Amino acid sequence: MPRPSSVTETEDTGCTPVVWYRDLDGDGYGGATDSEPLCEAPHEEWVAAGGDCADGDPEIHPGSSQQV
Repeated sequence: MPRPSSVTETEDTGCTPVVWYRDLDGDGYGGATDSEPLCEAPHEEWVAAGGDCADGDPEIHPGSSQQV
């Protein structure tokens, strides 16, 4: 999937970029290895919550009872 163009210039856009994480398993948490600082989510599969250590398994994410 091609990466979106980064919109990070706060002077030009008036926004403050946040880090978006690609959520491959749809559990609402993205993995730390695929992230982008942007002003808005680049695609619907990108989320503002990271920390998913098993982004291929929707049952394992921060706050779940599942262990890796």
